[in-house]
Amino acid sequence: MKSAGLRVLFPHISRFFSATMLWFVLLTIIIFNGITRLNQLSERNSKLSAVLLAPTSAPAHMALATLLRQTGYLPAAQHELLVAADQNPNVLGATTSPLQLLNEWEGEPKRLIQAMTYWQQVANKKPDYRDAFLQLALVAYQLGNMPEARAAASQALTLDPTSPVVVRILGMVTRQD
Repeated sequence: MKSAGLRVLFPHISRFFSATMLWFVLLTIIIFNGITRLNQLSERNSKLSAVLLAPTSAPAHMALATLLRQTGYLPAAQHELLVAADQNPNVLGATTSPLQLLNEWEGEPKRLIQAMTYWQQVANKKPDYRDAFLQLALVAYQLGNMPEARAAASQALTLDPTSPVVVRILGMVTRQD
């Protein structure tokens, strides 16, 4: 004989709530990425507009070159610096000339390799020195050597697992896959 007790059915609020929250979070991420992309495009467009409106303006070319270098377009950035140098080798108010800046940019990989060698020697001599591994991770990251950067950051994490700096650097180098 079956009992004729009251059977109460509760709605699955947790399922509805989690799905709603998931959609909300995804939509928020998409909107945030779109806004960020628009901001980057607007900065690049303003620099390009400045060059197009004043093609003989060396500061406009230098500003565009700096933006291009920051976004990873080194050949285009170097070209813009050469254009700026052709326009006016003595840019008023500039601390360095476009050609000096170009020489610095071209010499940067050599300086980074020297720094990498130095921090590898320090890490080998002092394997418990956390900051040597942090510096090694940062230099490897700048050189684009992600496996080396991850390995050095992981070693720094084993030496100091509670350091927020180590966790941030490890997150930075693992994000670049």
